[in-house]
Amino acid sequence: MAMTASDRPAQDTVMTTALKEAGYAGLITFGLFFLIVGLKTDQNIHNELILVQRWGLLAILVLIAAAGRFLMAAYVRPQMARRASARAAAKPAAV
Repeated sequence: MAMTASDRPAQDTVMTTALKEAGYAGLITFGLFFLIVGLKTDQNIHNELILVQRWGLLAILVLIAAAGRFLMAAYVRPQMARRASARAAAKPAAV
């Protein structure tokens, strides 16, 4: 499907919105999971409580949330809107 000049601003707007939403989703995920996933308490051999940092796991969860939100905003939501408008256009007018 070839993209015309009139479709370009709409596509840029969709991608910009998707990137913003992905960033917000990543920030919210980081804020919610920082203490729950990023830091874990454990005991060492001397029965002392220690703090174990799990930044890799936290980063993976943040990236998954951001990527999922980006895909929803950039591809799924516009596709659903196109289907709904096509369905509304194909539906015969009620008399």
